[in-house]
Amino acid sequence: MLIYLLVFLISTLLIYIANKINDSVGTRIRKKILYYVIVTIALLIPSILAGMRDFSIGTDVLVYGNAWFQNALQMVNFQIYSAWATSSSIGYLYAAINFVVSRFTNDPHVLYFYISLLENVFVYWAIRRQKDWLNTPYAMLVYFLLFYNYNLNILRQGLATVVILWGFKYVREQKLIKYILTVWVAYGFHNTAYFGIVIYLVYWIATNKISKNLKYLLIVGFVLGLAFFKKIVGLLLAHGILGDRYIGYIDGSATRGGFFAQLLLGLPILIYALVATLGKENSKLHGVFYLVILGCMMSVLNLNATFLSRLTQYINFMYIIFWPILIQNGDIRFTGYNIESSRKIVYVAVTFYLLAYWYIIYVYTKSGQTVPYIIDPMYRHLFQW
Repeated sequence: MLIYLLVFLISTLLIYIANKINDSVGTRIRKKILYYVIVTIALLIPSILAGMRDFSIGTDVLVYGNAWFQNALQMVNFQIYSAWATSSSIGYLYAAINFVVSRFTNDPHVLYFYISLLENVFVYWAIRRQKDWLNTPYAMLVYFLLFYNYNLNILRQGLATVVILWGFKYVREQKLIKYILTVWVAYGFHNTAYFGIVIYLVYWIATNKISKNLKYLLIVGFVLGLAFFKKIVGLLLAHGILGDRYIGYIDGSATRGGFFAQLLLGLPILIYALVATLGKENSKLHGVFYLVILGCMMSVLNLNATFLSRLTQYINFMYIIFWPILIQNGDIRFTGYNIESSRKIVYVAVTFYLLAYWYIIYVYTKSGQTVPYIIDPMYRHLFQW
């Protein structure tokens, strides 16, 4: 258990140091080189931890991770391999990563290292693209405590979610074409990534000056769409518009539960977002608030419609940037403290909540089977002095 927390702490501190160096006065070239070296080390450390793990860490590793890498090793023609993968609901880009890695190694651990590295790079890049209204090191800490262990389990969708997170900059700037291209890339990893379009629509509704009646009508329409999602998918299946691979989304077999986890994840940020944005005129904060509401609403619907849990993850991953955005830009002031001191108190309180969440979900309930950490036997000799 402690190895995870130690890695999270070291990586976060390195990112903090790197950002301090980048913002300091000095020779620009030297600063940039030092900045990128430290950030690279910070992102490599958790990636190495992911790569050296035993195959029992993360349930999807044995479900399809090892199997599709072994399939890639046996294939010579990528077109045949990718066609086989996509027909089996394995994303084209996920298949491509497997195939490329299999060209220079037969060790699946190398694949998991590169998958984790790609995720960590995209998360950090996504955070840096929002640096004007959040604290970068703190956002990385949020990622580590909420989703690092989770991503050790969901290999394909983990890649899709971080790409959608990276694309939030286009949501905020309302660059629809660029965002659609981002969703298309994410779809190459997991076919649920199309839900990313909903994130754009909800943010657009919340931040644009449209009539309240139209805004409420759109929201009600979306809620009804979620409520009757199962019937809609069933209807599309019956008419041959969707393929059989989508059956899992209406019978629940394509997802795993976790209503309590969803509640523990969504309720605190909903309460904080409500208080932090109360009376604020910042429309962009309203966009964040609406998305938090949507995520919590979908989490409640997960109770009777577990197939929605896969889609809910795309909003949940936005909490990586939403928590620091709300803390940095929200209006919470404690009696006897100025805004800066109040903000520091909130940072400390939220950090304790994040630690509690990590412990309850990953240690106590053993979600994803990632705790305790077990190093693969082939690497244990490296730690025997």
